[in-house]
Amino acid sequence: MIAVAYPLIFVAAVAPGLPIGLRLFGTRHAAGWVSGALIGYGLTQLTLWGVIVLGLASTPAFTLAWLLLSIITTAIARAMPREP
Repeated sequence: MIAVAYPLIFVAAVAPGLPIGLRLFGTRHAAGWVSGALIGYGLTQLTLWGVIVLGLASTPAFTLAWLLLSIITTAIARAMPREP
């Protein structure tokens, strides 16, 4: 069961960074996907850590924090200039 769930969890973990990576390098270059995944994974881990440090560790808190992270990174990506 874990083997089936892990790819879904990984995709959810990297998703917040994809808008930034794709805005930086474009959708036609692999660097956009790779950098977006790295940014998203790192930000997701920091967000989860923040929820734990605040003493709010619960499924709804983790979900809400991840949704807020996704909204913020999407807003940042939209504010960035488009690739040439």
